Amino acid sequence: MRELELVPLGARSDLDEAFARSLRSCYGAHGVATAATPLPQSQREQVQLVVVRDARGALCGGARIHAKRGMSGFPAERALAAFPQLYMRFAALARNGSVELAAMWTVPEAKRTGVARLLAQAAMATAITLGKRTVLTFSHQHFEHVLFPIGMRPLRGVAPVAFPTAAYRSRVYTAELSSLRDATSEDRDLIREIAARFSAGAAAVSLHQLAEIEFGQPSLTIRTGGAPLRRAVS
Repeated sequence: MRELELVPLGARSDLDEAFARSLRSCYGAHGVATAATPLPQSQREQVQLVVVRDARGALCGGARIHAKRGMSGFPAERALAAFPQLYMRFAALARNGSVELAAMWTVPEAKRTGVARLLAQAAMATAITLGKRTVLTFSHQHFEHVLFPIGMRPLRGVAPVAFPTAAYRSRVYTAELSSLRDATSEDRDLIREIAARFSAGAAAVSLHQLAEIEFGQPSLTIRTGGAPLRRAVS
């Protein structure tokens, strides 16, 4: 049985370290290790880690949800500084009621298992639970098969940029959380169900009967710290 965990960054140092190692390994395998930079202290406040574990308890995927922009901005803003038009559009959206979905990774064995999509769904659910209005991410176009079903769309009127290397084309993607208008009906229902469980502080919730996740119906459990998430202040 796979398990989905939601843990505040800094709550468990062993998980923080394992997450960082796995992120570097995943990015390195795709030739973009330089993009897996350490998170500065100024961007570590109000950050949630969402991770998926396999039946043995080993990590097989993860993502970060940044609920506070802070003085130094969201993590994506450092990279976007090289692209002024995209930076200004991102910064305008990031000012009020937004979260950034960042640092998503999976292990090679999780390819085509639905883990990436589950992480994206859980990130959206976390943002809803925190009372946010908009979710943003700076991602490459190869990942659109995960982003589009959960309702994220690229900013209009801005061309893709070469990042993190010349081989990639990346864009800023966004979604309004109140309606999840562009999500598939299956993804929308599952995101809202996960959000309800997170809000209630669920310790273990079976997802097996909730929705088909990309390729089949894996048996899944959600684990949180047992306490409801509090709404975050931007």
